[in-house]
Amino acid sequence: MTITRAAAEPHTDTEPWWRSPFRMYQTNLREVDAGMDVDAVVDAIQDYGANAWLLNGGGILSFYPTELPFQTRNPFLKERESGDFVGDALAAAKARHMRVLARMDFSKVSARVASEHPDWLFVGPDGSKQIYNGLVSVCPSAGYYQQAAFEVLTEFATRYAVDGFFFNWFSFNEVDYSRAYRGVCHCSSCLAGFKEFSEGAELPSGRGDPGYEQWRRYADSVISDLTGRFRQHIHELLPEAGLILGERADIVFHEANSALGREFWPHATSEAVSISKAVRPNVPVLVNSAVFVDMPYRYAPIQPEHFAHYTIQAIARGAIPSAYTMGTPQATPYTNMALAADIMRMHRAHEDVYGALRPAADILLAAELRLATESGVQEYRGLHEALQRAHLPFDVAPLSAIADATRSGRYVLAVIPDLGVAVEDSTVDALDAFVQAGGTVITTGGAFFDGDRPRLTGSPALRRTAWTKAESELRNSYVANIEPGYADGYRRLTPVAGSYHYIEPHPDAETKLIYLSQAPYGPPELCHGTFPVDYAGWAERAVGAGRVVLVPWGVGETARAFGTGGIGTWFAEIVAGLLPERRIEVRNLPESAEVIIGESAGRLVVHLLNFTGVRHNSIGPEVPIRGVEVLVHGATSAMSLVSGSALEAVRDDGSLIVAVPEFGLFEALIFEAGEM
Repeated sequence: MTITRAAAEPHTDTEPWWRSPFRMYQTNLREVDAGMDVDAVVDAIQDYGANAWLLNGGGILSFYPTELPFQTRNPFLKERESGDFVGDALAAAKARHMRVLARMDFSKVSARVASEHPDWLFVGPDGSKQIYNGLVSVCPSAGYYQQAAFEVLTEFATRYAVDGFFFNWFSFNEVDYSRAYRGVCHCSSCLAGFKEFSEGAELPSGRGDPGYEQWRRYADSVISDLTGRFRQHIHELLPEAGLILGERADIVFHEANSALGREFWPHATSEAVSISKAVRPNVPVLVNSAVFVDMPYRYAPIQPEHFAHYTIQAIARGAIPSAYTMGTPQATPYTNMALAADIMRMHRAHEDVYGALRPAADILLAAELRLATESGVQEYRGLHEALQRAHLPFDVAPLSAIADATRSGRYVLAVIPDLGVAVEDSTVDALDAFVQAGGTVITTGGAFFDGDRPRLTGSPALRRTAWTKAESELRNSYVANIEPGYADGYRRLTPVAGSYHYIEPHPDAETKLIYLSQAPYGPPELCHGTFPVDYAGWAERAVGAGRVVLVPWGVGETARAFGTGGIGTWFAEIVAGLLPERRIEVRNLPESAEVIIGESAGRLVVHLLNFTGVRHNSIGPEVPIRGVEVLVHGATSAMSLVSGSALEAVRDDGSLIVAVPEFGLFEALIFEAGEM
């Protein structure tokens, strides 16, 4: 891929430096790398297109001459004349006007420190410690995180004026490096903390136990509190430094990686960025992309196109791109980084665009993937694929924060899959208000039912009379249009799987599909007898200035299970028909591609992502896409950020039609508009 590089416009923002676009390179260092040639590393980072270096600071191993008794100094520091890797690296980077951030890992301590501070340690439900490669895991609720880590930050920040910090593995360690499940921590701090938090409930042992979800909320509260305290402490020590961590940090962190044995989801990076940006568009999100295949195979490079897709999806959603390698670029040269380097340099050339990029889709898709049931995940992904393949641009937001997203004024339609998670009253109230103000809400399956009572005020269901998830009860059942002249009187039979919810429609509701009962399943001679049942496959109701649509079955889960295009296409047609207008239309684009839109200083930014190279567990070389046309209403001119050149366009009734002759992994277009 050849990219023309234009000069970036200078930034004059008075906000913190991390509010301006930057590009990061993380050298995840081994203890033997402490004697590295820091100037050579800075050269490699700049050549990659990055202008920030994330390097090892302290925690498990201090890459500086710490004086704290509960820290372990890297023995290989003696190879440096100064004895101080961090000091030398900071000087070399600052001489090139490069930002430096410190990676701290407080998740584990040495055996010596563990023996001196047993009250800091993770304790399994069976009383065992968590020991890996001689290191012992600690608990975020105990003293190392709660007190000692603040002393480490004080020592470090008073010596080194770094630009930011990142905390690795900042969590309760239910799973170890071997992916063995170790359960819920039962240290004395957790026992006391959870008892107070839960008002006396018994601490669960692990997933599936009574009280586990309450423990997750307790764990989240501990992490959130620590994040806020770390952030405040860092800002008191180094006011200009930012913290990369969770939702309460200055910069939200996401690691893009693959994992052997995990279901491959090619849209994971874009999804993760959107989940943050749809709710808080002004908070930076950093995507740290692992260059290797999996944690146990850190020297096996991932497919070049796969690695490049991490960066493409990050910048398309307005995130900060970053690369994550093991060791130094000289010691562990990865041969798969050239494609991503081109994209990093393109981002550098167009900082004015990417620095102001914000979400601009009309459609919002809700997710809550950490808490969703397996069927809920499949329901969500099926709807995600349906919208993506129909080239309907959408943003993703967590269901728990859907209220903030709908109040933003950006969205006209919200899709809420049946995720199998509890929905707060505040979320229901926000969606009711969204509908009253003119928005459209589409729910699937049993989302927003409390028993048999619909929770949305404008629901097209008066009540739910029954429901089923039993495969035996759903097999060979369908929803369909009923029209004369077709075989058996039905048109476009769509299979039903996952779940079906029998509803009594509200008197004001309109139903457009009908449920067909099961036909016998067995020898073909007897496979007949399907007949319409008086239950809807789709119901909608106008309320206030908006409307609520209920698809009372698992349409996304069905689409994922069957793998046929018609089911998702049917759903996407429903969505498209409910949009008041479409700001952008893309023609001649294969369904494997995705359209992501954003807005930057009043300009529409369109990214076309090519997924033709998707494999079983990776992304390989793509098939070039040719002959695409992009129609944008109200646009006056268009430019390709990839080539840096203007595009041929024709005007048609207030719209601009741009021809995109060919693109490979992606295309990035920016449209100037007199009115959008």
